[in-house]
Amino acid sequence: MLLSFLSSFIVVCVHLSHAVTFRPVVLMHGVTATAADMDELAGWIRDTYQGIYVVAIEIGNGYEDSFLFPLNKQVQIFCQTVSSDPKLQQGFNMIGVSQGSLIVRGAVERCSLPVYNLITLVGVHQGVFGIPGLQMLPPPIRELVSKYAYEDSVQKIVSVAGYWRDPFQLDKYYAKSQYLPDINNEGTTRNETYR
Repeated sequence: MLLSFLSSFIVVCVHLSHAVTFRPVVLMHGVTATAADMDELAGWIRDTYQGIYVVAIEIGNGYEDSFLFPLNKQVQIFCQTVSSDPKLQQGFNMIGVSQGSLIVRGAVERCSLPVYNLITLVGVHQGVFGIPGLQMLPPPIRELVSKYAYEDSVQKIVSVAGYWRDPFQLDKYYAKSQYLPDINNEGTTRNETYR
């Protein structure tokens, strides 16, 4: 009887050791995009790693809210959405693209998410400056950002204002930007909880 039990136990262990499971992957799109824009990447991951759970997070309505929600709000919504997904409770990997890179990085620093690996693609971790790189935004938004990026009302509405880093106005950037200086730990007091 003991031999039968051990034999069954070994068979189960060997079988389980060959069963491959992959950590889930969370995707976050960039500015003026939607979760659907991550479908090709999600499909490639699913095809490559059979059975993997991949989810692209949508914040608000996607396209408009990606530039009309401030990044602090986007990170908060992102964290709530990810935390409420039961398939992500045991940990996951994250990929952020463009502005999504700042959102996932902010989520790692500000939320207690069980993230194993963070990958950022074309991330704007040192900010942006200048209109040519923002052609995807509607012209009134581009003008608003370039002239008034550090105004409180713009910081509270336009996502790009949160990572606008004007090299000619660094004092304003450090004093008034409500997102990037914080997650980059550029303030006079470091946030030691950021990792």
